[in-house]
Amino acid sequence: MTSDARNSITIAVEPKMGYIKGTVGDDFVVPCIDFIVTATIAAGQPQQVAAADCQRMVWEDDRWVIGPGDEPAPAPSLWPGSQPSFDAGYQWLEVPQS
Repeated sequence: MTSDARNSITIAVEPKMGYIKGTVGDDFVVPCIDFIVTATIAAGQPQQVAAADCQRMVWEDDRWVIGPGDEPAPAPSLWPGSQPSFDAGYQWLEVPQS
């Protein structure tokens, strides 16, 4: 049995909230981002979940890059804008408009 999955599912990931879990000096930080992940099957209703990710980031030359070492402990995946998300320390991300 074969299945043609092309164009049958769309997945979108939008960063919504974030917080700084920790820092060491001026060149090491652990930011956490809370995303909304939306999956839509062709002709179906979109389904959404919240998902969070934290990474070790180091300043290298002129930019932040994922640093070496073990991945940090996961952050809570909370619905962006909910009271528990604010209680955990998340803040809305703001993207400068150019």
